[in-house]
Amino acid sequence: MKKYVESILHFEIQQKEFQSALPLYLKGKYDLENWQIRGQSVLVAYPKVDIGVVAIEKHRSKLENMFEMPVVFAFEKTTRYKIKKMTEKGIPFILNDRQVFMPFFGIVMNDSNMRDLPEIEKVSIQTQKLILLAIYHRWTIMDMTEVSQQLNVSRMTASRVFDELERIDSSLISKEGKHRKFYLCMELKQFWKSVQPFLFNPVIREYRLEQKLYDPILKLSGISALSQYTMINDNSYPTYSLTRKGEKWCRLKEHSQVPKWESPGCIVQIVKYELNEKDVMDPLSVVLSLSKKEKADPRIEEEIEKLIQGVLE
Repeated sequence: MKKYVESILHFEIQQKEFQSALPLYLKGKYDLENWQIRGQSVLVAYPKVDIGVVAIEKHRSKLENMFEMPVVFAFEKTTRYKIKKMTEKGIPFILNDRQVFMPFFGIVMNDSNMRDLPEIEKVSIQTQKLILLAIYHRWTIMDMTEVSQQLNVSRMTASRVFDELERIDSSLISKEGKHRKFYLCMELKQFWKSVQPFLFNPVIREYRLEQKLYDPILKLSGISALSQYTMINDNSYPTYSLTRKGEKWCRLKEHSQVPKWESPGCIVQIVKYELNEKDVMDPLSVVLSLSKKEKADPRIEEEIEKLIQGVLE
């Protein structure tokens, strides 16, 4: 990284050893270096663990007050979201050999090869399917052709999936010239932690039917599915899932429904996608589909955590 900054500044940076002790709560979180840039001492902090922007902002203030010099955070890789937030908050950083943001020196350099990717709050259906399938099948590297074949979509759609993954975490997409590949180089637990905030609830709507429904295309979902994967007991009525195509097939709108305060014969959830060929929804989609009220139950919360850990190990 030092050479990259030197190439921008066009002069040599002097690097000195940094031996001052850190506060207990910061020990083990950073490796530190002292750079001399244009006669100015700069503390360069290399995060050793994943640290959120809010914490980085607090650590910056603490370090600058302690050592009376500007602090720059240096990353081998990080998410575009974190880069955006650090830029908005004026937190100086270096991103490998791609970006430098040191406003106290008037240095704001971007890699011209960085693509202008769309902002996302939640991923698309196809991106969510790839994320979950990659976890279940332990996929580690796939080119665009392989992704389009696995998802049964066009290369254009696969390209949009790659764009969304790159927006979430640039390390998930490896580039070789003009060619891009999905590259899962991190542990599954870290991968889940990175992508989970961008995943959506697959349930679109639900029907609280007066009578229990019998159809072979129904899959267990919700608490009924959770009871298949964990020690949680099912409700007194089953919960099923159907795609929008299945919703039309079963003519659900013609069935009698009961109000929320009455116990139904069954609940049928209409979902955006199905991954599992079995008669039960895939486990991570079950977790994503549960309501806040259901997750607030301590027993359910505990079993969800066990289920996730079991899938990721």
